Amino acid sequence: MIGLYLHIPFCRRKCPYCDFYSVSDAADTFDTYTEALCERIRHYAAVYHTAADTLYCGGGTPSLLGAERLVRLVQTARESFRLSGAEITAEVNPEKQDIDFAALRKGGFNRISIGLQSAHDTELQALGRLHNTRQAADCIAQAKAAGFTNISLDLMLATPGQTKDSLLRSIEFCARQEVPHISAYLLKIEPDTPYARRKDKALLCDDDRQAELYLTAVEQLAVYGYQQYEISN
Repeated sequence: MIGLYLHIPFCRRKCPYCDFYSVSDAADTFDTYTEALCERIRHYAAVYHTAADTLYCGGGTPSLLGAERLVRLVQTARESFRLSGAEITAEVNPEKQDIDFAALRKGGFNRISIGLQSAHDTELQALGRLHNTRQAADCIAQAKAAGFTNISLDLMLATPGQTKDSLLRSIEFCARQEVPHISAYLLKIEPDTPYARRKDKALLCDDDRQAELYLTAVEQLAVYGYQQYEISN
């Protein structure tokens, strides 16, 4: 049994903290990339001859591909691997308000991961995000309306301008959405990113402050009934 990760390297604009491979202004390559990825799926299926229990479309911003292309990737994976009962996830960013969640659901996706990061517009702006809190709430509501019950929200800790109180309010926002999963992770300044090139010490909290915000998140999420099951970074 394996897990499949499909990288969709397209963004409207690269966030200043992100070191994942991505490109912008590349809509003319969407079809070619989708075809190439389908070929790669078939190739590895012939090599491994196994089943997969997860399929994760990450990025980048996978939702930029559009539902039709994303569903084609899932269909190719189903034809190539044994995916019965698999968790199939698409990452989406809230700024894209025309996501066809119903088509994703019908096409085989059963989980949505939403890049919230913060529930404060000033913090989102500092992170270079293109959405605001209202758009995030709308995105979550649209996913639910399409029938998605397995929804995850990304939440960043120790970001520029974040305080303990603002973090608590972001966690409260997440809890009000009644989603089953929250991925909370610390901001890390990666080499050769815009944040790293700025060499601004104010962008990164010291270790004690990071620890305080991390423990605050763990404790407050537990108050709302979220049980920590892993530490990945």
